[in-house]
Order: sequence, then structure tokens, then C-alpha cells
Amino acid sequence: MATRPEVASDAARGSAIITIGLGLSALTLGGVSANHLDVAPRHAGVVFAAGNTAATFAGFLSVPLTGILLDRTDSWALVFGLAAAHHALGALAWVAWSGGEVLEEDITLA
Repeated sequence: MATRPEVASDAARGSAIITIGLGLSALTLGGVSANHLDVAPRHAGVVFAAGNTAATFAGFLSVPLTGILLDRTDSWALVFGLAAAHHALGALAWVAWSGGEVLEEDITLA
């Protein structure tokens, strides 16, 4: 087995790092969930459902792909590195494309 740098030298430290990461990730839920109402008040449910479906599909694929990656590389560092890169790219995309303006398609004509 190849040597690789370890972030956590023991299980307790690894568990603490994962717990802190998940806790920080949970802080995004308020903004993400509320943004659907900001941009599409009349169709927030549909917009939320589309995003939730995409996230569920990604979760469905990630489990077997993680197994394949581990079988081929035996590297948890690579698995967590890819997850970190995915979160970073998602955050950048969110900052670039999110907003609070109501979508033109969702404006109710009086």
C-alpha cells in the first residue's frame, strides 16, 4: 500500500473533522431552501423539486462510484479530495449564478 498524507491520525480526530464539515455544510441549507421562494414564488415547489431530484440522482451515483474509485486506487484521500473539490466548485457556481431577483417567468400579471 502506498503511503499518503493523512489529515487525521486517529479515528476520533477523523470523526471530529467530518462532524465539523457536515455542520458547516448544514449552515447552507437555510439560504439554499429560501432562495427558491425568492426567485420563483409561484413555482418554488417545482424549482425545489428539480434541485432535489438532481441532488438525489448525484447521491445515487456517488455510492457505487466511490466503491469503484476505492477498489482501483485504495485512496480515501482521493475520495475526500474529490468531494472537497465538488463542494468548492458548487460554492463558486452558487456565488456566480444565485440571486434574489424574481425570475421573469414567475412574475404574476395583475
